[in-house]
Amino acid sequence: MKNTALRLLLACCATPVPTLALSQTPQDAAASRAPGADSATATVESLRQQLAAQRAINQQLHTRVKALEGQLAAGKRGGGSPLIGLDANAAKPPVEAQAANSAMEEALVTKGLVLLPSGTFRLTPSLTWFHDGQGDDHYESIAYGLGLEAGLPWGMAAALYLPYIQRDYPLGRADGTGDVSVSLGKRLTQETASWPSLVARLAYTHDNGSAPFAPVPIGDGLRSLTLSLSAVKRSEPVALYGTVSYGYAWSRTATFWDGAGYQTGRLTPADRFGLTLGVTLAATPAISLDAGLSFDFPGNDKVEPLDGEAYRSAAATAGYINLGADFTLGKNLFLNLSTAAGVTDDANDFIVSVSLPYRF
Repeated sequence: MKNTALRLLLACCATPVPTLALSQTPQDAAASRAPGADSATATVESLRQQLAAQRAINQQLHTRVKALEGQLAAGKRGGGSPLIGLDANAAKPPVEAQAANSAMEEALVTKGLVLLPSGTFRLTPSLTWFHDGQGDDHYESIAYGLGLEAGLPWGMAAALYLPYIQRDYPLGRADGTGDVSVSLGKRLTQETASWPSLVARLAYTHDNGSAPFAPVPIGDGLRSLTLSLSAVKRSEPVALYGTVSYGYAWSRTATFWDGAGYQTGRLTPADRFGLTLGVTLAATPAISLDAGLSFDFPGNDKVEPLDGEAYRSAAATAGYINLGADFTLGKNLFLNLSTAAGVTDDANDFIVSVSLPYRF
């Protein structure tokens, strides 16, 4: 071993590389440099600098990896989600967050399919025109509405709607305040890649209409509750949705117009059911288009006159084809246009609505 090491040492000393002649003085080294030695020395020095820089980069990357591994381990121990950037699926925010302030999301909020985030308010002035019949036998109504909705904690939202009604019927014209309604919505499930989101809503309508039982009625004159369940599933650029609802109204004694004159009796409204199915298309982030079908199935109301025999009203089915569009006008301002065409005898011929929601 000693002989081998000695031979290697002698070989190294014999190698004509100027940088290895460590025992030479600067004057001897300068005198002994061969032509081109300066270039070789510069190359070696450059390589040394590059190697040092690469080592520094490697050290930084090593430190970063260790930090990420520590955060990932902490997340697993705490039951949290994987670190953003290490899991492509986990890095995606909730679907509602991705759609925030888009025209599609606003359309879904308008339909009650998506609730406002906590701490967000929405003020919505609206105008809705109803038309049925033709010529002298026509029924027209205009509803001026003001809605206020507030996003609450725990995945909830509350809403208030105040209407003012104008009617033009064959029997005359009338106007006045309509029935006020309040509602409370609760998100039951968050939308995922495989499952839709579910929203339950309970709405109460008061009987404060100014003339609910007149020949030209303003308001329904009945206190009622409506329970609905809505589902929405996005598959960009579309969102499929559906809503089922059940309505119950309290009976009351009133003097009402029955088509031939006034009579007093007890009204017992039948339960009513509703169904809506539709699809919303995000044409652009600022424009969404909507199409759907909706049906309302009121039952046979029971009427018990004080001076006559009880009877039931005829059952009715109101079905509509719905078309609409939503536009983002600004960061928090939107425009909603919608129209509905009646497809059953008991439905209005046309309904046209314009609203201007503003968030703050």
